[in-house]
Amino acid sequence: MVKISRCYYVSGEYPISANYLNRALAIAKKNNLSTTAADVYQYLSLISESDGRYRDALTYHKMWADIRDSIYSEESGEKLAKLQIIYDINQKERENEILKQGSEIQKLELAKNRYRNIFLIVIVVTFSILII
Repeated sequence: MVKISRCYYVSGEYPISANYLNRALAIAKKNNLSTTAADVYQYLSLISESDGRYRDALTYHKMWADIRDSIYSEESGEKLAKLQIIYDINQKERENEILKQGSEIQKLELAKNRYRNIFLIVIVVTFSILII
């Protein structure tokens, strides 16, 4: 409906355009469509300005700006939440990598100690045989 109203607006048929915009606004409010409501208020502001109703134009413009700011804040919050999730995932991956490295180091140290113990046993047995 907003696009239809724009056609009427461009052709200078402001009352018909406003009628379509008001219907679109009712639907937008009912369905919680902020972007559509913002578009409607923007065009209602233009129509009011074209008709010389500057006070109404200012009111509609303020309503458009409020919704636009609200949408921007909401989008910014969503982006921030996504970035926080990505950051948390990266931190967990780093922690997992550090834990894997620590586990690998422990395995290597155990193997080293085992080989050292085997070597010492071989030396002790060899010296024991040589002494006898």
